[in-house]
Amino acid sequence: MTTDEQYGAAVFRVLDGEPGPSTVNVMRAVTEGERRHRRARLAGSAGVAAAVVAILATGWLATGGWRGGVPPQVAASGSGRPDPSPSAAPSGPPVCRATQLPVPAGQPPKGIVSGADPTGHYIVGRTYPQSAEPTPVIWVDAHDPKTVAMPGVEGGLSDINSHGVAVGGSLVNGKNVGWVVADGTVSRVKGREAQVVGINDAGMMAGTTADGPVRWRSPTDDPLPLASAGAGWKAEARAIDEDGTIVGTAARGAERVAVVWHPDGTLQRMPAPHGHDQVSNNYAGIAIRGGLVLGKALYDWTGGKYIDGVVWNLRTGDVSSTPGLFQVVNPNGWIAGSPSLVAGGATVALPVPGPEDPRQTIVTWISDAGTTLAGQVGATPLPVVWTCGRG
Repeated sequence: MTTDEQYGAAVFRVLDGEPGPSTVNVMRAVTEGERRHRRARLAGSAGVAAAVVAILATGWLATGGWRGGVPPQVAASGSGRPDPSPSAAPSGPPVCRATQLPVPAGQPPKGIVSGADPTGHYIVGRTYPQSAEPTPVIWVDAHDPKTVAMPGVEGGLSDINSHGVAVGGSLVNGKNVGWVVADGTVSRVKGREAQVVGINDAGMMAGTTADGPVRWRSPTDDPLPLASAGAGWKAEARAIDEDGTIVGTAARGAERVAVVWHPDGTLQRMPAPHGHDQVSNNYAGIAIRGGLVLGKALYDWTGGKYIDGVVWNLRTGDVSSTPGLFQVVNPNGWIAGSPSLVAGGATVALPVPGPEDPRQTIVTWISDAGTTLAGQVGATPLPVVWTCGRG
């Protein structure tokens, strides 16, 4: 792997806004990207797409290659039906098909996916009308996009639960404002400069306010501060599990660590991952599902710069690492990101519709059963659902 390829890998995962020049320091990009992350989480579609372009410019391809006996088959067709149930995942590498999600009438086919409920019945994201503000949307059964009239600018939805209650945010007078969308009604979330990143089926929400990381016991409750990581540490929440466990990241100076806040309020620092002949002191929490925490670990040394996806099992204490760019995890330990799915130890390349470049694939959600994924492909980008099975 060349230095440029290593750099491209790191920049993709750490930079939540527009990519910088090729001479930018990776660790500085990490710090700046995290500083801008909260705003980018609302308006990140263009930034993520641009970051993929930066990877292509360096020739980076973030796949580990097929490690099973027979390569999986892929196809760019089929129905985008939701996952029928969050039951056990199919054994072995799946066959996946890509279906482009529709956009509201009169809009160009540009959009991103930012989340979904555990089965994929509801998918949230946003689309891009010509010469207008981005449109937050909710897809039902992978079609019928319903637009959300959200106050402010740069509005977006970050998550939705199986009851169809969605959360997101926008900028109002230059300040972050959190919103809950339920039964077609958009309601403001309590909290100063609130940003809601996740909601579970019980209605508990996680996010960050101007005062730090918080949880809301319900969409109408006041925010409750999460436990401090210690003097000099700053933290933010990133996702919430069904039992109320919240994952996030705490940082102090150049050190950055993944943390979880348990339902009883206690904070736990995730063990530092080991890789590339060193221990990382720069690792972040990204997602959580079924007691499995997904994070990213960066390694910067004289031999180069590397990035791994890390999974911590809160039940067993096990820690595993996989080279590559990952965004989501399901209860089976399957992880996905760009541009592939890692299922049961096998890396499965995901197909793309039409002539789109498969290296510009970003998976932002995976179902509990692993039979449905969603995200975006291409430089445009195009919102896509993948349905996976045994053929």
